[in-house]
Amino acid sequence: MYQYYLDESGNTGDLIKSDFSLRFGGQPLFSLACIRVDNEKVIADKLSELKLKYGIENELKSSEIYALKPELYLELAEYLIRNRVPILVELVDKKFCLITNLISSLIIPHYSEIDGLNQYARNHLADYMWHELPLKYLELFNEVCLQRQSSKVIEFLNKLKDFFDDSSCNMLEKADVSRLLALSIDEFQSCCHKHGEDSAVESYLPLPDILNKSKRKSKAKKVNILPHVHSFFNIIGRLNKYHLGDIESITLVHDEQREFDAILEKSKEYIVKRSISKNSPPNPNSDLDIHSDFGLEFIKSDLSSGVQVADLIAGFYVRFINEVFYERKQIESVYLDTFNMLVDYQNPLSPLGVNFVLPNHKQQNIFTTFGF
Repeated sequence: MYQYYLDESGNTGDLIKSDFSLRFGGQPLFSLACIRVDNEKVIADKLSELKLKYGIENELKSSEIYALKPELYLELAEYLIRNRVPILVELVDKKFCLITNLISSLIIPHYSEIDGLNQYARNHLADYMWHELPLKYLELFNEVCLQRQSSKVIEFLNKLKDFFDDSSCNMLEKADVSRLLALSIDEFQSCCHKHGEDSAVESYLPLPDILNKSKRKSKAKKVNILPHVHSFFNIIGRLNKYHLGDIESITLVHDEQREFDAILEKSKEYIVKRSISKNSPPNPNSDLDIHSDFGLEFIKSDLSSGVQVADLIAGFYVRFINEVFYERKQIESVYLDTFNMLVDYQNPLSPLGVNFVLPNHKQQNIFTTFGF
């Protein structure tokens, strides 16, 4: 049996909600980290050694360690790499995630993805919209997802089409996007007439983020715009690839979160029952064709050294990328040394490592700077 420990950083990552803001509570990035631990006592002993060395009495938390004890990160990275600990990370730009959901729902749906060309078009359009689309359109999309009325969907699509038709829009392919939006309007209206407005809205719109705070699992909602859920799916797909399609022998141990445990359990059920679209874009480092069940458990982070290490890794990636590539801060060399060490550990042909779900210019900046 293989035990993988998961924890996240960057808040819950909920995107569609009544108090929508692109500031995302000052946390533009979300990260989910996953590490394999074959002997948790050995990891616990290492963490105890680091805590003693750096004068830390309580549970190791990335929010405190990153700023106050960066040398601990360097030592931890050295230890994990020296012991060949498998590390998987999903790092997500929340605004980019929201825009890609908008595009996949209403502009370029997942029809046929065999050759990956549609996904290339989505990414190109998402990159442009990340830079140029005024905030009001994302606020409108948020309202449409919450209100879930066919008339609001059509109104939003028309306003979005007007943006790409306007002379101020400088996208070279704007006429193509306008035609796609016109087609979406026609198809949505046809769907309303054929299947009813409620069914059409359900088919076209992603479901809003509704945090399930009930302990009754039957009340769990299907959630489509949580970076946490998307990242969870991707981690499972990457583990499935890493284990050559045989994940029956793995157990995922996730940090306990009352509002998310039921959502993640439902997400696991969907992926095991193959509710993931077969039209998903191709990904050479992931395989969402799941043929067996696997374990999923939840534990309080203070009771699990594996979860604490996952928290430290997730927190490092969120804070480092945010400070260096979003806030453009000057940082101490110890942070660069740690990141470079993690980069050198990553094999681009392997499902392991970090998956940067970011706008293209951010990705390329990171790749160029650190030689990915």
